[in-house]
Amino acid sequence: MSLGSRVLGSGLDVRYMYQALALSLRAAPWPNPRVGAVLVNGGKIIATGYHKKRGSPHAEKVAIASVKNKKLLNGSTIYVTLEPCCHEKGTNGKLTPPCMPAIVRSGISRVVIGMKDPNPNVNGQGITALKKAGIDVRTGLLEKEISESNKPYLKLTKTKMPYVTLKCAVSLDGKLATKSGDSKWLSSPASRVHAHRLRAENDAILVGINTVLKDDPRLTTRLVKGRNPIRIILDGSLKIPLDAKVLADGNAILITTSEGMRFHKSKVNALRQSGAKVISAGSDEINLKAALRKLASLGIATLLVEGGGKTISSFIRQKLADELILFITPWLIGSDGIPFVDFKSAKKLGKSLGLNSISCTPVGDDVLLRALFS
Repeated sequence: MSLGSRVLGSGLDVRYMYQALALSLRAAPWPNPRVGAVLVNGGKIIATGYHKKRGSPHAEKVAIASVKNKKLLNGSTIYVTLEPCCHEKGTNGKLTPPCMPAIVRSGISRVVIGMKDPNPNVNGQGITALKKAGIDVRTGLLEKEISESNKPYLKLTKTKMPYVTLKCAVSLDGKLATKSGDSKWLSSPASRVHAHRLRAENDAILVGINTVLKDDPRLTTRLVKGRNPIRIILDGSLKIPLDAKVLADGNAILITTSEGMRFHKSKVNALRQSGAKVISAGSDEINLKAALRKLASLGIATLLVEGGGKTISSFIRQKLADELILFITPWLIGSDGIPFVDFKSAKKLGKSLGLNSISCTPVGDDVLLRALFS
Protein backbone atom coordinates (compact mmCIF):
# COMPACT_ATOMS: atom_id res chain seq x y z
CA MET A 1 0.00 0.00 0.00
CA SER A 2 1.33 3.47 -0.89
CA LEU A 3 2.01 6.31 1.54
CA GLY A 4 -1.26 7.94 0.53
CA SER A 5 -3.09 4.73 1.34
CA ARG A 6 -1.55 4.61 4.82
CA VAL A 7 -2.64 8.20 5.49
CA LEU A 8 -6.18 7.55 4.29
CA GLY A 9 -6.39 3.83 4.96
CA SER A 10 -8.99 3.84 7.70
CA GLY A 11 -12.71 4.11 8.16
CA LEU A 12 -14.94 5.85 5.68
CA ASP A 13 -12.27 6.91 3.18
CA VAL A 14 -11.46 3.30 2.35
CA ARG A 15 -15.14 2.35 2.31
CA TYR A 16 -16.07 5.10 -0.14
CA MET A 17 -13.11 4.40 -2.42
CA TYR A 18 -14.06 0.72 -2.56
CA GLN A 19 -17.52 1.83 -3.66
CA ALA A 20 -15.98 4.00 -6.37
CA LEU A 21 -13.85 1.05 -7.50
CA ALA A 22 -16.91 -1.23 -7.63
CA LEU A 23 -18.72 1.34 -9.77
CA SER A 24 -15.79 1.56 -12.17
CA LEU A 25 -15.94 -2.19 -12.83
CA ARG A 26 -19.42 -1.94 -14.34
CA ALA A 27 -17.98 -0.98 -17.70
CA ALA A 28 -14.87 -1.50 -19.81
CA PRO A 29 -14.60 1.73 -21.81
CA TRP A 30 -11.31 0.78 -23.44
CA PRO A 31 -9.15 2.42 -24.67
CA ASN A 32 -10.22 4.86 -21.94
CA PRO A 33 -9.67 3.93 -18.29
CA ARG A 34 -12.23 2.53 -15.88
CA VAL A 35 -13.21 5.30 -13.47
CA GLY A 36 -15.75 5.46 -10.66
CA ALA A 37 -16.72 8.37 -8.40
CA VAL A 38 -18.60 8.77 -5.12
CA LEU A 39 -19.72 12.17 -3.75
CA VAL A 40 -20.10 12.50 0.02
CA ASN A 41 -21.32 15.33 2.25
CA GLY A 42 -21.94 15.18 5.97
CA GLY A 43 -21.10 11.49 6.09
CA LYS A 44 -23.75 10.62 3.48
CA ILE A 45 -23.39 9.63 -0.15
CA ILE A 46 -25.16 12.27 -2.26
CA ALA A 47 -24.28 10.93 -5.72
CA THR A 48 -22.27 8.35 -7.65
CA GLY A 49 -21.08 7.95 -11.20
CA TYR A 50 -18.87 5.92 -13.50
CA HIS A 51 -17.51 6.18 -17.02
CA LYS A 52 -19.85 3.85 -18.92
CA LYS A 53 -18.22 3.70 -22.32
CA ARG A 54 -15.91 5.50 -24.67
CA GLY A 55 -17.40 8.88 -25.57
CA SER A 56 -19.75 9.00 -22.58
CA PRO A 57 -19.41 11.57 -19.73
CA HIS A 58 -16.62 10.97 -17.24
CA ALA A 59 -17.39 9.61 -13.78
CA GLU A 60 -16.87 12.90 -11.91
CA LYS A 61 -19.24 14.78 -14.21
CA VAL A 62 -21.89 12.07 -13.99
CA ALA A 63 -21.80 12.25 -10.19
CA ILE A 64 -21.87 16.07 -10.06
CA ALA A 65 -24.70 16.32 -12.60
CA SER A 66 -26.86 13.84 -10.68
CA VAL A 67 -26.95 16.02 -7.56
CA LYS A 68 -30.33 17.80 -7.73
CA ASN A 69 -29.68 20.15 -4.82
CA LYS A 70 -26.45 21.81 -5.90
CA LYS A 71 -26.00 23.36 -2.45
CA LEU A 72 -25.03 19.89 -1.23
CA LEU A 73 -21.89 20.09 -3.36
CA ASN A 74 -20.45 22.90 -1.24
CA GLY A 75 -17.88 21.45 1.15
CA SER A 76 -18.37 17.92 -0.15
CA THR A 77 -15.74 15.24 -0.84
CA ILE A 78 -15.44 13.34 -4.09
CA TYR A 79 -13.75 9.95 -4.16
CA VAL A 80 -12.50 9.16 -7.65
CA THR A 81 -10.46 6.13 -8.69
CA LEU A 82 -8.30 8.00 -11.23
CA GLU A 83 -6.84 11.49 -11.28
CA PRO A 84 -9.33 13.94 -12.86
CA CYS A 85 -8.32 15.03 -16.34
CA CYS A 86 -7.29 18.61 -17.09
CA HIS A 87 -6.93 18.42 -20.89
CA GLU A 88 -9.36 18.47 -23.78
CA LYS A 89 -7.67 16.05 -26.14
CA GLY A 90 -9.40 12.70 -25.93
CA THR A 91 -8.83 9.28 -27.49
CA ASN A 92 -7.92 9.47 -31.20
CA GLY A 93 -8.00 13.26 -31.08
CA LYS A 94 -11.65 13.58 -29.98
CA LEU A 95 -12.30 16.57 -27.75
CA THR A 96 -13.67 15.90 -24.28
CA PRO A 97 -14.12 18.79 -21.80
CA PRO A 98 -11.86 18.24 -18.77
CA CYS A 99 -13.21 17.24 -15.36
CA MET A 100 -10.96 19.37 -13.18
CA PRO A 101 -12.70 22.73 -13.88
CA ALA A 102 -16.09 21.12 -13.25
CA ILE A 103 -14.91 19.97 -9.81
CA VAL A 104 -13.57 23.45 -8.98
CA ARG A 105 -16.79 25.19 -10.09
CA SER A 106 -19.00 22.76 -8.16
CA GLY A 107 -17.86 23.79 -4.69
CA ILE A 108 -16.31 20.43 -3.81
CA SER A 109 -13.66 21.08 -1.15
CA ARG A 110 -11.85 17.74 -0.97
CA VAL A 111 -10.79 15.23 -3.62
CA VAL A 112 -9.53 11.75 -2.74
CA ILE A 113 -7.81 10.08 -5.70
CA GLY A 114 -6.98 6.40 -5.99
CA MET A 115 -4.34 6.52 -8.72
CA LYS A 116 -2.46 9.15 -10.67
CA ASP A 117 -3.21 9.04 -14.40
CA PRO A 118 -0.05 7.99 -16.34
CA ASN A 119 -1.41 9.57 -19.54
CA PRO A 120 1.21 12.20 -20.54
CA ASN A 121 -1.63 14.69 -21.04
CA VAL A 122 -2.50 14.36 -17.33
CA ASN A 123 0.23 12.66 -15.20
CA GLY A 124 -0.13 14.81 -12.09
CA GLN A 125 -1.30 17.99 -13.78
CA GLY A 126 -4.88 17.47 -12.65
CA ILE A 127 -3.71 17.06 -9.04
CA THR A 128 -1.58 20.20 -9.26
CA ALA A 129 -4.43 22.24 -10.74
CA LEU A 130 -6.84 21.12 -8.02
CA LYS A 131 -4.38 22.08 -5.29
CA LYS A 132 -3.79 25.49 -6.88
CA ALA A 133 -7.55 26.01 -6.76
CA GLY A 134 -7.41 25.55 -2.97
CA ILE A 135 -8.91 22.08 -2.89
CA ASP A 136 -7.63 19.53 -0.39
CA VAL A 137 -6.25 16.63 -2.47
CA ARG A 138 -5.16 13.20 -1.20
CA THR A 139 -3.80 10.49 -3.49
CA GLY A 140 -2.85 6.81 -3.44
CA LEU A 141 -5.84 5.20 -1.74
CA LEU A 142 -6.34 1.60 -2.99
CA GLU A 143 -3.81 2.32 -5.72
CA LYS A 144 -2.84 -1.34 -6.16
CA GLU A 145 -6.43 -2.52 -6.54
CA ILE A 146 -7.31 0.27 -8.96
CA SER A 147 -4.19 -0.36 -11.03
CA GLU A 148 -5.17 -4.02 -11.29
CA SER A 149 -8.60 -3.10 -12.65
CA ASN A 150 -7.02 -0.84 -15.27
CA LYS A 151 -4.29 -3.13 -16.60
CA PRO A 152 -5.32 -2.73 -20.26
CA TYR A 153 -5.35 1.07 -20.00
CA LEU A 154 -2.01 1.17 -18.21
CA LYS A 155 -0.36 -1.11 -20.78
CA LEU A 156 -1.81 0.82 -23.70
CA THR A 157 -0.58 4.11 -22.22
CA LYS A 158 2.91 2.77 -21.55
CA THR A 159 3.59 0.57 -24.60
CA LYS A 160 0.99 1.61 -27.23
CA MET A 161 -0.02 -2.06 -27.46
CA PRO A 162 -3.20 -3.86 -26.33
CA TYR A 163 -3.46 -6.14 -23.31
CA VAL A 164 -3.13 -9.66 -24.72
CA THR A 165 -4.84 -12.72 -23.25
CA LEU A 166 -4.11 -16.18 -24.65
CA LYS A 167 -7.00 -18.64 -24.37
CA CYS A 168 -7.38 -22.28 -25.31
CA ALA A 169 -8.78 -25.62 -24.20
CA VAL A 170 -6.25 -28.37 -23.54
CA SER A 171 -6.25 -31.98 -22.41
CA LEU A 172 -4.67 -33.01 -19.11
CA ASP A 173 -1.47 -33.75 -21.03
CA GLY A 174 -1.41 -30.33 -22.68
CA LYS A 175 -2.77 -31.16 -26.13
CA LEU A 176 -5.06 -29.05 -28.29
CA ALA A 177 -6.22 -31.92 -30.47
CA THR A 178 -5.48 -35.46 -31.59
CA LYS A 179 -2.87 -36.19 -34.24
CA SER A 180 -5.54 -35.91 -36.94
CA GLY A 181 -6.56 -32.47 -35.63
CA ASP A 182 -9.82 -33.58 -33.99
CA SER A 183 -10.71 -31.28 -31.08
CA LYS A 184 -14.53 -31.10 -31.20
CA TRP A 185 -15.59 -30.92 -28.43
CA LEU A 186 -12.59 -30.99 -26.12
CA SER A 187 -14.08 -28.60 -23.55
CA SER A 188 -17.42 -28.87 -21.74
CA PRO A 189 -20.55 -26.86 -22.68
CA ALA A 190 -20.06 -24.70 -19.57
CA SER A 191 -16.51 -23.86 -20.68
CA ARG A 192 -17.72 -22.89 -24.14
CA VAL A 193 -20.24 -20.49 -22.63
CA HIS A 194 -17.50 -19.01 -20.44
CA ALA A 195 -15.25 -18.65 -23.51
CA HIS A 196 -17.96 -16.66 -25.29
CA ARG A 197 -18.24 -14.44 -22.23
CA LEU A 198 -14.50 -13.77 -22.52
CA ARG A 199 -15.03 -12.75 -26.14
CA ALA A 200 -17.67 -10.25 -25.08
CA GLU A 201 -15.27 -8.75 -22.54
CA ASN A 202 -12.56 -8.05 -25.13
CA ASP A 203 -12.35 -5.51 -27.91
CA ALA A 204 -11.06 -8.05 -30.42
CA ILE A 205 -10.35 -11.73 -30.92
CA LEU A 206 -7.40 -13.04 -32.93
CA VAL A 207 -6.76 -16.34 -34.71
CA GLY A 208 -4.32 -17.56 -37.32
CA ILE A 209 -5.39 -18.35 -40.88
CA ASN A 210 -5.01 -22.10 -40.27
CA THR A 211 -7.83 -21.96 -37.71
CA VAL A 212 -10.05 -20.21 -40.24
CA LEU A 213 -9.25 -22.68 -43.01
CA LYS A 214 -9.76 -25.71 -40.74
CA ASP A 215 -12.81 -24.72 -38.67
CA ASP A 216 -14.41 -21.74 -40.49
CA PRO A 217 -15.38 -20.22 -37.10
CA ARG A 218 -17.70 -17.26 -36.59
CA LEU A 219 -15.85 -16.02 -33.48
CA THR A 220 -19.01 -14.40 -32.11
CA THR A 221 -20.68 -14.24 -28.69
CA ARG A 222 -23.75 -16.22 -29.77
CA LEU A 223 -23.86 -18.25 -26.51
CA VAL A 224 -24.09 -15.17 -24.27
CA LYS A 225 -25.46 -11.65 -24.33
CA GLY A 226 -22.81 -9.14 -25.29
CA ARG A 227 -21.10 -7.38 -28.15
CA ASN A 228 -19.24 -9.33 -30.78
CA PRO A 229 -15.52 -8.58 -30.75
CA ILE A 230 -13.67 -7.37 -33.82
CA ARG A 231 -12.24 -10.45 -35.55
CA ILE A 232 -8.52 -10.34 -36.31
CA ILE A 233 -6.98 -12.90 -38.68
CA LEU A 234 -3.24 -13.34 -39.19
CA ASP A 235 -2.98 -14.16 -42.87
CA GLY A 236 0.40 -13.41 -44.41
CA SER A 237 -0.49 -14.83 -47.85
CA LEU A 238 -4.18 -13.81 -47.86
CA LYS A 239 -5.46 -17.37 -48.11
CA ILE A 240 -8.78 -16.53 -46.49
CA PRO A 241 -11.85 -17.49 -48.56
CA LEU A 242 -14.10 -14.53 -49.35
CA ASP A 243 -17.07 -16.49 -47.97
CA ALA A 244 -15.42 -17.23 -44.62
CA LYS A 245 -17.84 -16.81 -41.71
CA VAL A 246 -15.58 -14.34 -39.89
CA LEU A 247 -16.10 -11.92 -42.79
CA ALA A 248 -19.89 -12.16 -42.72
CA ASP A 249 -20.65 -8.77 -41.11
CA GLY A 250 -17.57 -6.80 -42.15
CA ASN A 251 -16.34 -6.58 -38.56
CA ALA A 252 -12.93 -8.10 -39.35
CA ILE A 253 -9.32 -7.04 -39.78
CA LEU A 254 -6.91 -9.03 -41.92
CA ILE A 255 -3.27 -8.67 -40.92
CA THR A 256 -0.99 -9.57 -43.78
CA THR A 257 2.41 -8.56 -45.16
CA SER A 258 3.45 -5.94 -47.68
CA GLU A 259 4.29 -8.85 -50.00
CA GLY A 260 0.80 -10.26 -49.49
CA MET A 261 -0.73 -6.87 -50.29
CA ARG A 262 1.38 -6.54 -53.45
CA PHE A 263 0.68 -10.01 -54.85
CA HIS A 264 -3.04 -10.12 -54.02
CA LYS A 265 -4.31 -6.66 -54.93
CA SER A 266 -7.63 -7.90 -56.32
CA LYS A 267 -8.34 -9.90 -53.16
CA VAL A 268 -7.42 -6.95 -50.97
CA ASN A 269 -9.93 -4.85 -52.89
CA ALA A 270 -12.61 -7.55 -52.59
CA LEU A 271 -12.03 -7.86 -48.84
CA ARG A 272 -12.26 -4.11 -48.35
CA GLN A 273 -15.44 -3.96 -50.42
CA SER A 274 -16.94 -6.56 -48.06
CA GLY A 275 -16.26 -4.20 -45.14
CA ALA A 276 -13.10 -5.79 -43.77
CA LYS A 277 -9.93 -3.86 -43.09
CA VAL A 278 -6.66 -5.14 -44.55
CA ILE A 279 -3.43 -3.91 -42.99
CA SER A 280 0.18 -4.96 -43.41
CA ALA A 281 2.66 -5.56 -40.60
CA GLY A 282 5.99 -6.79 -41.92
CA SER A 283 7.43 -7.35 -45.37
CA ASP A 284 7.62 -11.10 -46.07
CA GLU A 285 6.32 -12.34 -42.70
CA ILE A 286 3.98 -10.85 -40.11
CA ASN A 287 5.66 -8.80 -37.40
CA LEU A 288 3.47 -9.39 -34.34
CA LYS A 289 4.75 -6.41 -32.38
CA ALA A 290 4.07 -4.07 -35.31
CA ALA A 291 0.65 -5.67 -35.73
CA LEU A 292 -0.24 -5.05 -32.08
CA ARG A 293 0.77 -1.41 -32.34
CA LYS A 294 -1.42 -0.97 -35.41
CA LEU A 295 -4.35 -2.58 -33.62
CA ALA A 296 -3.83 -0.24 -30.66
CA SER A 297 -3.87 2.74 -33.03
CA LEU A 298 -7.32 1.56 -34.13
CA GLY A 299 -8.57 1.76 -30.54
CA ILE A 300 -8.18 -1.91 -29.61
CA ALA A 301 -7.05 -2.11 -25.98
CA THR A 302 -7.89 -5.73 -25.13
CA LEU A 303 -7.13 -8.67 -27.40
CA LEU A 304 -8.14 -12.30 -26.89
CA VAL A 305 -5.96 -14.77 -28.80
CA GLU A 306 -7.70 -18.11 -29.40
CA GLY A 307 -4.98 -19.95 -31.24
CA GLY A 308 -4.13 -22.41 -32.57
CA GLY A 309 -0.87 -23.69 -31.23
CA LYS A 310 1.39 -21.93 -33.74
CA THR A 311 -0.16 -18.55 -33.06
CA ILE A 312 -0.19 -18.99 -29.28
CA SER A 313 3.42 -20.17 -29.31
CA SER A 314 4.45 -17.12 -31.35
CA PHE A 315 2.96 -14.73 -28.77
CA ILE A 316 4.62 -16.60 -25.90
CA ARG A 317 7.98 -16.91 -27.63
CA GLN A 318 8.08 -13.20 -28.44
CA LYS A 319 6.91 -12.25 -24.92
CA LEU A 320 3.88 -10.36 -26.23
CA ALA A 321 1.24 -11.97 -23.98
CA ASP A 322 0.08 -10.67 -20.61
CA GLU A 323 -2.27 -13.38 -19.43
CA LEU A 324 -2.97 -17.07 -20.05
CA ILE A 325 -6.38 -18.75 -19.71
CA LEU A 326 -6.53 -22.52 -20.05
CA PHE A 327 -9.63 -24.69 -19.92
CA ILE A 328 -8.05 -27.94 -18.72
CA THR A 329 -10.27 -30.84 -19.76
CA PRO A 330 -10.47 -34.44 -18.42
CA TRP A 331 -8.89 -36.07 -21.47
CA LEU A 332 -5.55 -37.79 -22.07
CA ILE A 333 -4.77 -37.56 -25.77
CA GLY A 334 -1.25 -38.99 -25.84
CA SER A 335 2.22 -38.06 -27.02
CA ASP A 336 1.33 -37.70 -30.71
CA GLY A 337 -1.41 -35.12 -30.05
CA ILE A 338 -1.00 -31.49 -31.08
CA PRO A 339 0.56 -29.49 -28.20
CA PHE A 340 -0.76 -26.04 -27.30
CA VAL A 341 2.80 -24.68 -27.11
CA ASP A 342 5.61 -25.48 -29.47
CA PHE A 343 9.01 -23.96 -28.79
CA LYS A 344 12.39 -25.18 -27.66
CA SER A 345 12.59 -26.13 -24.03
CA ALA A 346 15.16 -24.66 -21.65
CA LYS A 347 17.99 -26.93 -20.53
CA LYS A 348 17.29 -26.15 -16.87
CA LEU A 349 13.99 -25.62 -15.07
CA GLY A 350 15.19 -22.30 -13.71
CA LYS A 351 15.50 -20.99 -17.27
CA SER A 352 11.97 -22.05 -18.23
CA LEU A 353 9.12 -19.58 -18.63
CA GLY A 354 7.47 -18.80 -15.32
CA LEU A 355 3.92 -17.64 -14.65
CA ASN A 356 2.43 -16.08 -11.55
CA SER A 357 -0.84 -15.06 -9.89
CA ILE A 358 -2.27 -18.46 -10.77
CA SER A 359 -5.89 -19.26 -9.97
CA CYS A 360 -8.00 -22.36 -10.68
CA THR A 361 -11.79 -22.54 -10.88
CA PRO A 362 -14.06 -25.50 -11.77
CA VAL A 363 -16.15 -24.85 -14.90
CA GLY A 364 -18.46 -27.72 -15.79
CA ASP A 365 -16.28 -30.82 -16.18
CA ASP A 366 -13.18 -28.68 -16.73
CA VAL A 367 -10.84 -26.51 -14.68
CA LEU A 368 -10.24 -22.91 -15.67
CA LEU A 369 -6.65 -21.84 -15.00
CA ARG A 370 -5.69 -18.18 -15.17
CA ALA A 371 -2.12 -16.94 -14.85
CA LEU A 372 -0.04 -13.89 -15.63
CA PHE A 373 3.20 -13.95 -17.57
CA SER A 374 6.17 -12.70 -15.58
